[in-house]
Amino acid sequence: MSVSWLLTGEHDHIPSEEVAASLTGGIARDHNGKTSLENYKGDTPGAVPEVDARAGAGPGQVGEHEVVTLRRGDSYIGHKVISEWLFPSAFLRHELRVQPGNLMVLEVVGDSMSPTLETGDRVLVDASHSRPTPDGVYVIDEGDGPLVKRLQTVRRSDPPEVMILSDNPNHKAYNLRLDEIRIIGRVSGRFSRM
Repeated sequence: MSVSWLLTGEHDHIPSEEVAASLTGGIARDHNGKTSLENYKGDTPGAVPEVDARAGAGPGQVGEHEVVTLRRGDSYIGHKVISEWLFPSAFLRHELRVQPGNLMVLEVVGDSMSPTLETGDRVLVDASHSRPTPDGVYVIDEGDGPLVKRLQTVRRSDPPEVMILSDNPNHKAYNLRLDEIRIIGRVSGRFSRM
């Protein structure tokens, strides 16, 4: 929705699909909170955006946002794209089994996922996964910014729950109801220094 609609209620609501198609470098979300990256149009065709947010293996961090002004004069806010990564599409589809249009790159901060993930590592996040199926490493938001954690579904829980685990044994596991978290995406790959 436009800033003027939020402030005054004037002007028409703009469908999210139209907004996503107009953005060059912004990240849009659909009505279920799922990240839609299919319409990302960066500087390099086929590139995967790295957004200005850090997936906390500990506390997460959300970086700078940018205001994008559309041709109609309306403004929208999204995560700033700080870099673009190029991957061979055959590698993404056949080795990682992900669709290129659903991906983003995030930096990891903190030690809770050590030794699997270390501060400075980058994770390739498949935003098409909005449920923790299968169990694995996901980027989630509990309301305080993005976190990278291992999720395990608690079988036969009603309401549905997930166990949130850290690979570092110094951090304790805990359970949350599935509706208490937002799953940003499943971690499909990791890039780190040697």
